[in-house]
Amino acid sequence: MLDEKDKVLLRLIQDDCSISMRALGEKIGLTQTPCRERLISLTEKGYILGQVVLLNRMKLGLAMTGFVMIKMFEHAPDREDAMTAAFASMTEVIRLCRTAGEYDYILQVVAADTEDLSAVLTRLKSQAGTLCSFTTTMALEEIKNTTRLPLNFEESTPA
Repeated sequence: MLDEKDKVLLRLIQDDCSISMRALGEKIGLTQTPCRERLISLTEKGYILGQVVLLNRMKLGLAMTGFVMIKMFEHAPDREDAMTAAFASMTEVIRLCRTAGEYDYILQVVAADTEDLSAVLTRLKSQAGTLCSFTTTMALEEIKNTTRLPLNFEESTPA
């Protein structure tokens, strides 16, 4: 169970994981060592999976985002596992989800431009063979993109 200091700590590091232990501790009312111990404990309990740096894909020349919906013709577990492992290993595939509904999988893909996206789609299709059909759509404008989870804990200030 999370206490109030844990909840505030999770909110703070979700917004900026580069915050110093000293600053983090000051914000939740702890010294550096107990603050670090809480972070370690939350990581060991699985609340914190890791820390990353978010890169600006536009500055890196990855202006195109595509969404690929895949419908399976047959569900052969071994072939499907091999296909999804191949998709997951592609660096351009930044999200891969198995879904319920009309499509079996949805992939989010980043690319430099439409030509680059087309090449990625060709590679995806070669990995899948005749196992499935593909429907692709491209994002025209990104309105919201966040990694922040909705931590809807009761708001309170640590003592």
